[in-house]
Amino acid sequence: MTRRELLAFPFARRGPFSGTLLQLTQAHRSWPRERWMELAGYLGALGVETVIVQWTHDGVECLVDLLPGVFAMGFGVELGLVNDARFWTSPLETFDRSRNRALLRELRPFARERGFRGWYVTEEIDDTRWSNPRALFSYLKRLASDMRRTARAPVAISAFANGTLPPVGFARFCRELLRGSRIDRLLFQDSIGAKKLGLDGARTYYAALGGLPWRPVVEVFEQTSAEPFAARPAGAGRIREQVALTSGAPLAFGLPEYATPLGGPAAAALFRELTRLSM
Repeated sequence: MTRRELLAFPFARRGPFSGTLLQLTQAHRSWPRERWMELAGYLGALGVETVIVQWTHDGVECLVDLLPGVFAMGFGVELGLVNDARFWTSPLETFDRSRNRALLRELRPFARERGFRGWYVTEEIDDTRWSNPRALFSYLKRLASDMRRTARAPVAISAFANGTLPPVGFARFCRELLRGSRIDRLLFQDSIGAKKLGLDGARTYYAALGGLPWRPVVEVFEQTSAEPFAARPAGAGRIREQVALTSGAPLAFGLPEYATPLGGPAAAALFRELTRLSM
């Protein structure tokens, strides 16, 4: 399929993924509308119907001005808030939510867009850091309440496993997290791209999470460095096995960067392979 065909018929194929996370950066400010439409064509060819904007503030600058381009792609959109590094270092009992609240005021007009589908908690939750889950649940409950006060819509949060808790224990933690925070949906990143779990490990966590309102997220990258984080596009064969573990078209992390031609030659090659995985 040529680029022109993708742009003309962005949703003509049903690909392997139903949605993707998108990490906005200041570099996106150089994108004209045509570049967003090009991305829409690539994502549509992979089956994407929903784009989850992981954050709308990168911790330094507000990126709300990029949202017209995101919504112009024509997908359903879920919006995250501030990528705030202090979340990992400050006591949650005293964590300052003022930046998130200020950002929500700027996001209110976009929550009235026809494509708006819900909210996304930017901070990812794992099975290692939280010695005081009560404080975590309380913080997330207040955050979800702030989101719904801005616009009544479902709230989602991502989690991943380091293997610290066994699958049943991890699933119990996630169930308590959803109940304690009143968050609607869990997105479970399969942790394969980050090399925290293998295929067999992900399968056991999927089984344990059964019964929860959750969606699988396939990591389409291969991590090459932890500090600082660096990654490259994963092999299509591995991704094929990851998708096979799920029922239906899963979400992906992160198609724009690692699995479309906009991510470079290796990502372009992976895109061509993934378009052959239509469901």
